[in-house]
Amino acid sequence: SYIRQRTEDLLISLPLPAVTGYGSQISNAGTQEGHTYEVSLEAQIINTPDLSWSTTVVGDRSRSTITEWNRSCYFSGLRNICSDAGLGEMWGSRFLTDASELPAGLNASEFQVNDEGYLVWVGEGNSYTEGLSKSLWGTSMSADGIAYGWGIPILERDEAGVEALNLIGRSEPDFALGWLNNVRYKGVNVRSHLQLQVGGDIYNTTRQRLYQHERHAHLDQFGKEEGLKKTVDYYQAIYNKADNTNAFVEDGTFLKLRAIEVSYSLREGTLDRFGLSRLGANQVDIGLIGRNLLTITDYTGYDPEVGTVLERIDDFSYPNLRNFTVFMEVVF
Repeated sequence: SYIRQRTEDLLISLPLPAVTGYGSQISNAGTQEGHTYEVSLEAQIINTPDLSWSTTVVGDRSRSTITEWNRSCYFSGLRNICSDAGLGEMWGSRFLTDASELPAGLNASEFQVNDEGYLVWVGEGNSYTEGLSKSLWGTSMSADGIAYGWGIPILERDEAGVEALNLIGRSEPDFALGWLNNVRYKGVNVRSHLQLQVGGDIYNTTRQRLYQHERHAHLDQFGKEEGLKKTVDYYQAIYNKADNTNAFVEDGTFLKLRAIEVSYSLREGTLDRFGLSRLGANQVDIGLIGRNLLTITDYTGYDPEVGTVLERIDDFSYPNLRNFTVFMEVVF
């Protein structure tokens, strides 16, 4: 299937000048277009009186973009509200990861990439591992009005010296797959649902706030090598006053065992033995359903299924619960 969608005169909250006394106004503005590709494959692998196996694979990919915006562009949270901007895009500041990204005029030999992949100022002849041994933490240097703290990650800036805004992630996954199976052997039925999502970034606000309050495990330096230990100021710089940065954008790829159901259908003789036939029962099924049984992911939060498809933000979200259900179904 191929689906196209177009929405004109979007209802959107637009910011107002402070002089009006109001923060925003709901207006009709702009046009948004989206498209989705979806593929379904179904197969009956085995079909005999005693054994059957059917399987279904469903895959999809979606994108949504603002195609017309005849107003001033602005940033709202992670979104860039502007023509040709994707609704699933994440925008924010970016930490430098290579000396080639430094402003002109700085001596690249005084900068190094540390063990976490950030470019930091270390000074001439020093290494990022010598902060404690040489008492370098807390020292700094200035260039063009910008201070560079020793060992502190550096944000990219524009020509005016202001933090540059970059595309730092995309909430929409590259593609998603679902795989459903239904296996029956005599009176036993087994149904399963696996879900795979590839790509789709998550903005981990929970981790950012834990950096702010010095409660995240990353701030625990116990057991680290002396040369790799960091100061509180280091993590406060990454926290960046709660402003969006690429440091908290994580890959949301996951594989989930969404559900398994195992049931047994009582046969005619069993129904007679228990007197259920005399009560008018034609079929009785008993079983167990387990949901959200397993998640495989590199995401550091509790659960990669957070936020919405177009805005995946983990802001102290409760994880999806694992639950089990025992059931009995009687058909008269």
